[in-house]
Order: sequence, then structure tokens, then C-alpha cells
Amino acid sequence: LLHRFLTLSQELVASERALVWMMEPEMGILRPVAALPDMGLFADQTAAFGEGLIGQAVARMSPRLVADAARDPRRGRREVAS
Repeated sequence: LLHRFLTLSQELVASERALVWMMEPEMGILRPVAALPDMGLFADQTAAFGEGLIGQAVARMSPRLVADAARDPRRGRREVAS
């Protein structure tokens, strides 16, 4: 189901990569659980709530559409950009 959602989302915004992150509230982190075309460099990544692009989106409870993650100044130091 998540991969179908990612496929439709990726077609809608014409992106090269799409990820779904799962919240682990007891630890205050997010972890990727599904990705297209694959997990790649994100496989072992986590993000803290409020940290970087992913953590900020969760803290704001609002999705983000990022045109170029490698150049986005909101990207966290540990955050992979592909």
C-alpha cells in the first residue's frame, strides 16, 4: 500500500525519489519505512523531530515539497540529499 501511495505521489509531483517516514514518538525520531526507487542512502538514516527538512515537516505537521534537497538551507547536517 505504501509503495502504491509513493508511486502515485511521485507521478503527481514528478520527483526522482519518494520516501515515507514513520514516527517513533517514544524516541523522538523518524525512520524511513518505504521508498522509491529504493531506500538507497536513506536505509540507515533517522531524523530527530524538528531537525532538518524531515524533522521540521513533522514538527509543523505539514508536508514539504523540496525542489533540491542538496541546496536547501533547512537541510540538517546529518540529512542525506539525493
